[in-house]
Amino acid sequence: MFEFGDKYRGAYDRSVEVVKSYYPSVSSYKDELLWGALWLYKATDNMNYFKYIINNSHEFGGTGWAITEFSWDVKYAGIQILASKLLMDGNHEDHHTLNILEQYRSKAEHYLCSCLGRNNDSNVELTPGGLLFIRKWNNMQYVSTSAFLLTVYSDYLRNANQKLNCNGEM
Repeated sequence: MFEFGDKYRGAYDRSVEVVKSYYPSVSSYKDELLWGALWLYKATDNMNYFKYIINNSHEFGGTGWAITEFSWDVKYAGIQILASKLLMDGNHEDHHTLNILEQYRSKAEHYLCSCLGRNNDSNVELTPGGLLFIRKWNNMQYVSTSAFLLTVYSDYLRNANQKLNCNGEM
């Protein structure tokens, strides 16, 4: 399936136009390919998938998009968090690879710091009751996934004996 998606690239809502008004693809398909390659690498240890996420990191937006949401359509924060785990595991010594993984981590921490209200340029707000507020439409999907990613990353940091870096503050 991954090979098919990589070979026949394109946003699904271009071929199924009726869905555009209900579920338009904001992020297109590149985040989906990075997301798939990361999970396939994690499941198989096949270095071809790892090379894919390194070689396509910039062109596909994995290291370029500092995003403040994670959803069914926008996978960049999840990609960046999973790639950060690869950096924390310390199994990669090549300077170029480390640099790319560090860029993924920087974007992951931008997302997480936004969720924690520690970024100045964030669209993440809090309701009067303290709930994250990201989008008017179906906000709970963003709250749930943010809570999940914050928890996962917290575990990664604890296991690597590291701390979250928000704007130079640990």
